Amino acid sequence: MNALIALLAMALNLDHAELQQESTADGFASHRLIAYVLSDETQKTSIEEMARKWEWEISDRDILMVNLGDIEIDTEHSFKLSTEEKQLWRQLWQLDLEESRFILVGKDGGPKAFQRNELSWQLFFDLIDEMPLRKAEMEATYRAAQKARKDS
Repeated sequence: MNALIALLAMALNLDHAELQQESTADGFASHRLIAYVLSDETQKTSIEEMARKWEWEISDRDILMVNLGDIEIDTEHSFKLSTEEKQLWRQLWQLDLEESRFILVGKDGGPKAFQRNELSWQLFFDLIDEMPLRKAEMEATYRAAQKARKDS
């Protein structure tokens, strides 16, 4: 089970099985996350524009954007948390609302990389592409394409 889901369940006294079922239904457990806090409203527009520019790459890498602060980015890849869940995550990573932060969270629920002030999509994409699970996903996609080509 995703480590963050387990942590949230324990901290919020939620039923473990119920939270797992809800998160799986939402697709949360099968995605990588970019959890973020924005300290400045002016960053919102540029990040939304970059998310549209990188649409294919974000989808291909199973990324969801998770807001942990007050300023919400509007993308097709947003996942909303309750106020309590946001506070819990900010406590976990010792984040305040005064500084913009971006955290790459792997499918295993563990934090993989942190960025301050500005989001470099390419840096996170490069890190994801070096992860063993991502390499396995790319290999499986390649094999499926090869098989489909053979069968046609």
